[in-house]
Amino acid sequence: MKSKFIKTKLFYLTTIVFVVCFFTLVWTDNAANASSDNLVPNPSLETASTTQTGLPYGWRKGGWGANTRVLTYPVAGHTGEKAAKTEITSYTGGDAKWYFYSVPVTVGQQYEFSDYYMADVESRVTLQLQMADGTYKYPDIGILPPASDWQNFRQTFTVPDNVVALTVFHLIKGVGYLIVDDYSLTQVEVVPPPPPPAPSDNLVPNPSLETASTTQAGLPYAWRKGGWGTNTRVLTYPVAGYTGEKAAKTEITSYTSGDAKWYFYPVPVTAGQQYEFSDYYVSDISSYVTVQVNMSDGTNKYIDIAAAEPSETWHGLYGTFVAPQGAISATVFHMIKGVGYLIVDDYSLKEVVPDPDNIVYNGSLETQNYNGTKPDGWNTNRYGSNTAVFSYKSGYGINGSKGAKVEVTDYVSGDAKWYSPEINVSGGEEYLFSDYYMSSASSNTTIQFRMSDGTFSYIGLMNYVPSSKWKKAESSFIVPEGAAAMILFHTIKGNGYLITDNYSVKKLPSGKFSEGMVTFNFDDGFYSIYENALPILDAAGIKSSQYLVSGFFTDSFYVNPEETMNMFNAGHEIGSHTINHVRLTDLSEEEMRNEIFTSKAEIEAVGVPAVKTFVYPFGAFNDDVRQAVIDAGYIGARSVFAGYNTKNSDKFSLKDQHVESDVTVEQIKSYIDRAVADRTWLILELHATDYTGDKYSNTPETLQAVVDYLIQNNVKVVTTEEGIALMGQ
Repeated sequence: MKSKFIKTKLFYLTTIVFVVCFFTLVWTDNAANASSDNLVPNPSLETASTTQTGLPYGWRKGGWGANTRVLTYPVAGHTGEKAAKTEITSYTGGDAKWYFYSVPVTVGQQYEFSDYYMADVESRVTLQLQMADGTYKYPDIGILPPASDWQNFRQTFTVPDNVVALTVFHLIKGVGYLIVDDYSLTQVEVVPPPPPPAPSDNLVPNPSLETASTTQAGLPYAWRKGGWGTNTRVLTYPVAGYTGEKAAKTEITSYTSGDAKWYFYPVPVTAGQQYEFSDYYVSDISSYVTVQVNMSDGTNKYIDIAAAEPSETWHGLYGTFVAPQGAISATVFHMIKGVGYLIVDDYSLKEVVPDPDNIVYNGSLETQNYNGTKPDGWNTNRYGSNTAVFSYKSGYGINGSKGAKVEVTDYVSGDAKWYSPEINVSGGEEYLFSDYYMSSASSNTTIQFRMSDGTFSYIGLMNYVPSSKWKKAESSFIVPEGAAAMILFHTIKGNGYLITDNYSVKKLPSGKFSEGMVTFNFDDGFYSIYENALPILDAAGIKSSQYLVSGFFTDSFYVNPEETMNMFNAGHEIGSHTINHVRLTDLSEEEMRNEIFTSKAEIEAVGVPAVKTFVYPFGAFNDDVRQAVIDAGYIGARSVFAGYNTKNSDKFSLKDQHVESDVTVEQIKSYIDRAVADRTWLILELHATDYTGDKYSNTPETLQAVVDYLIQNNVKVVTTEEGIALMGQ
């Protein structure tokens, strides 16, 4: 009796120990998961079995058929230290594989499986479905090519009727090896609540992240969170949004490698179609945007489309890409790769529809010529003493596809450029030109016009500083009378490279004024202007714009503060022409900005209430100088590019006609007649008014003749400030 009691007690103790061990095993399994949403036990294979040597915890190895197979664990992993290797050294039939313990699944539920692999032989991904009646089914979900580097496989599937559990075989059926790591099996929401209203052309589900998942806590509907590598990441939803109440936050608190991100469910894409992506973000660390494209063969491709600087306030980000051949769907990762945070909101992914208003043939440069060496219809040119190498290929472009590059060495003179096909135009038409560029040297945009008489005319648009990131170049222009066709140049004039893409020229609606008008600009503040020109203008009741060099106030050859105020009190506009009349493009940024800001302050200090307009000395400016003028509070600036102005003109690159000593009164009258006929704004650029015969001077008689012509023909005369105001009416 005593012996029977002892045996019974031992039986119950053994049972208790087994149950405790079982539940301890299950708890440890869950602790080993990389994410609570991931159903795979020990998905990164980092935890070894404590009871079976050479096995990952929660995993099995196996195979069948006539082959010699070697299954090795651990080997070097994808993100961590451990992975599992399958090798077949001789083969007649069957397969070999590693696989995780079967996990319960729900009939009708959609799941997504993914893993990372390397192999020197074709591999296959097969589901082992355990049916309710105890039998098994084996549907394939992927056949993968060999891969010498780690590749990600990702596929979704729906659980058929009568299935109670499953595992996944990533296997080989032939001589070779396969290494696997970082498994994931997660549920996908199939019957979601309707997403918030969004533009019909936005492909992103739940783009503003306002709708939370109804089945997975801490997730926006139709979104995932993730990352890889050795880092500690915290992905939080919701946090305060940009336009609505909700956004998603990614934070990395310790970092060795990898990334962290939120991303929306992949959406269908069309191979060869261009797409535009945008979102808004706040971050204290640089972030990166990469498109994950799911291919028809089950593999993924990754296209980097943007890098973003930290921003303490909400900032928009933009990028484009072309879906490669074989693409079936895509999502976008806006991610961080270091310690810091990133908050994202208001995603957009749209098809780029060719702009019917863009008259540049093959402006995207995507269509290549017969042998792939150039964009179809485009060509190259260089002149002067320099060596230029032209190239065109995928990967150069703003969208990761095709762009055009020119690289110059041994520069002495001239320029080099890609140029567009010829575009037919008519005189008086207005257009807006733009392209995108990256460069290591200064560049400029120019329009070449072929005139009806066979000659050529050129209009300079803008000079640009080097930029290591994609930057938009944009300028408006008027086609000169007598022009028959035009060609676009974005040129480089120095050692370095220039890459361009996405050219556009669009016809603008008429920017004509109600009537033509003329402005007198006198540059430099010569005393001869005060002595000889002002009496003529004042007698006629004409007001001019005087551009003074504040550092010349103490030089008797130029006007002083008292004379400056006399001009201002007589109704003439006083503008700035810097402190020292220097080429702003030759200065450091600090020196350049000082010339622009301080000259304004110094002129205002003599009593001028507000200096509102600016003239670039020598016409030397670029996009950085232009921006500094804006930052200083000016409302406009004049260049020395020849031409006329309309309401469409750039207020900070106003064009003029040079009135130098060799320009006749009749020529000036023709400028005025053209402005009146076309209802444009003519700015006459003058300097000294004297009898020296210097190139930059005109006689009082010339000025008097021009003034008389304006009065006789009742032509409207305005200051620069007044002309700029009329541009907005």
